Amino acid sequence: MSSVEGAVSAVPAPTRRAVRRSRDDVVRVAGRLFAERGFHGTSMRDLGDELGLLGSSLYAHIGSKNELLVEIIEEGAGLFQSLADQVAASGTAPREQLRRLVVGHVAIVTDNLDRAATLLNEGRHLPEGDRGRIVAMRDRYQDAYRTVLAGGIAAGDFRAGLDVHVAATFVLSLLNALDRWYDPAGARQPEAIAELLFDFVVRGLEP
Repeated sequence: MSSVEGAVSAVPAPTRRAVRRSRDDVVRVAGRLFAERGFHGTSMRDLGDELGLLGSSLYAHIGSKNELLVEIIEEGAGLFQSLADQVAASGTAPREQLRRLVVGHVAIVTDNLDRAATLLNEGRHLPEGDRGRIVAMRDRYQDAYRTVLAGGIAAGDFRAGLDVHVAATFVLSLLNALDRWYDPAGARQPEAIAELLFDFVVRGLEP
């Protein structure tokens, strides 16, 4: 072996730096994959590949795929419930409360598209033991809309005889479809979309 070859072979091979990830990284990437591929369409191996983590390193952050789904959905539901609580505490008139609910809902979805899509589309895959708690959070959020609509009827903002249960379901169905058609690169900003949706909704509720 020549002296040059010896010098080259003596140089140690570069070591590969270990990828450092936090639990927040794991939850964020899981939310994106669940939104793109669905819960059952995403494996723990897929998640590890996206994060650059081997199985043992991945399981140091999270116990199971179900655990990830529960955490993502609970966080999303918590954002919506926080909005409802803030609106209820605002003391504004029912019509303005409805506007704030619609505008806030749009902001949450557009700021958290992956999390919202997972909450709205993958909740049926929740483990049985966790499903009841999430359903209770959903029902509480829906009840905020029913309360505002009932207050609007009493105040004369919305027409008498309005079925608040059907109306609340209609409004939320409209809002919950947003993640399927909203384009972050589109021409309309979330604020403009929210005002258009509110105008559409409120015209159907007015006397």
